[in-house]
Amino acid sequence: MSAARRALAVGLGAGVVAAHALALPRLLAHFARPDLEVAIDGPAVAPSWSLRGTAPVDLGPRLTVDLDGAPLTGAPVAPGLHYLRFTTHYRGGFERRVGAVQLVGPFQDPAHPPCSTRVIVGQRFLDDGHAGPGTVAHAVKAELTRQLRGMSAFPVGDFVRVSDVKVAWAERKRHPEDLGLLRKDDPHGYARATATVELDRVSVPITVALIPKLEGDNLRFLVRVRAKLEFGNRFFDWVSDRFDGDAFATNLAREQIGAGLITALGPPPPLELPGGHTLRFRYCGEAPSIGNNGYASLPLAVAIGDATGAEHVLPPRYGAASTVPPVEGTVLALDLDLDALNALLYELWRVGYLDAELERVGLHRRFNDDPTVQELLSIRLSPVTLALPPVVSARATPTGPGLRLAAAAQLTIGDGDHAVAGRVWGGLDLDFHRGSAPAVGVDVGLGPLELTCLPSPHQLVPCYADLVAALRDRAGELHGTLTDAFAAILTSLFVDRKVAAEGMPGALTIRGVRASIPASGPSPENALVRLELDATLVE
Repeated sequence: MSAARRALAVGLGAGVVAAHALALPRLLAHFARPDLEVAIDGPAVAPSWSLRGTAPVDLGPRLTVDLDGAPLTGAPVAPGLHYLRFTTHYRGGFERRVGAVQLVGPFQDPAHPPCSTRVIVGQRFLDDGHAGPGTVAHAVKAELTRQLRGMSAFPVGDFVRVSDVKVAWAERKRHPEDLGLLRKDDPHGYARATATVELDRVSVPITVALIPKLEGDNLRFLVRVRAKLEFGNRFFDWVSDRFDGDAFATNLAREQIGAGLITALGPPPPLELPGGHTLRFRYCGEAPSIGNNGYASLPLAVAIGDATGAEHVLPPRYGAASTVPPVEGTVLALDLDLDALNALLYELWRVGYLDAELERVGLHRRFNDDPTVQELLSIRLSPVTLALPPVVSARATPTGPGLRLAAAAQLTIGDGDHAVAGRVWGGLDLDFHRGSAPAVGVDVGLGPLELTCLPSPHQLVPCYADLVAALRDRAGELHGTLTDAFAAILTSLFVDRKVAAEGMPGALTIRGVRASIPASGPSPENALVRLELDATLVE
């Protein structure tokens, strides 16, 4: 080839290379996948849904946006934790996701907490029909016998025994014989106790009406007694006046029956938490309701602290759930609606209890120390903490109502000298079943798990797909920690607890707890968890 032709070939080759070099950026730009980067706008806590995000317009139809896994419709958003997710879709089924969380109100007021809990005292706790051991009737009979044993008074003779002891919840319209004990302004329901004190020469029938009164933060029972010694003889009637059977029976009723009912129908005892904190229930201003030969229930509230942090975080408020009567044979039970459950979780988050539990379990240490992670990955995790209090919401399942526990966690992801803030969104599905079981009988199913990185406070980018997969493998540890804490709190409130009031003939002892969601009653927006307590009176 001549020199001229070689020069021409080189020139043409250089021109082709130059043309390709000039065209390559345009070609790459044409086929490049736009980066998913979302600018998020809106506070982490808001009285109503207000979170918005702006993504690159070049994503076009590749981008979808959903709220809690459902398309955005513009409909009002219920209270609770909600996750706004942005997803880009690529060929081959590949996806990249980012998301942000907002806690939506309305919120509970610490100064006026809602009546979100009900203590239920069943008829079986008062009397099993035989004044059997572990009932109020049995304890009353035993205490009356103890106090009267050895008593002798002229002319009625020696004490023989106490018989026909019965204690029951009553409605005034069902017992016209008690009208002389009740007043017009008394509640319609009360506790009714009857017994017969047998002496050598006379039997003394006693009827006691214990009428509940809620006065401020105190529950008390007004005691009215009918116990007359009627001999049909003037001399014996004079002795009866001296004996004063009404006063005698009133004192016994107030000390023995009243103290027991106040203890059973009152708030559960405070639960001491690490760091000197206390989890408490309180009266909420509503009077007890009573059904004849059925049960009594008293509304309570969960006491919560003031709004937390610069964002003034408080638990959401759903409103009262529909009440559902207890099943026959219930001894003691506690109904907790969503407001009660979320108030409990809020308090545990506010005082640092849940974060301490996460630190104790050490999810970050388990990940960082995993041999596979150390060999194949350069990233390391900081301790995991909860950015907001976990929130329980109602959900429908094929077998009936269920719950979802949603949590928003935060951590720092380190990779060599670089570090970025990360946010984890997770869901835990809770299904309660009747019957005793560890963790108060709750089956746990793993829900969604998402990871988003935040190079800046309002910038969302996808990151570390391998880490998401690794976290998903360990999702049970994160969810299990929250579930164990949730179940342990409910168990610790009651199991192996003994409660005794001064003058009470025995201690109220709770040996176990089982949880369920009543099959009917709660609205779709709310739910009711019933804790049935294995309780008895130990003399």
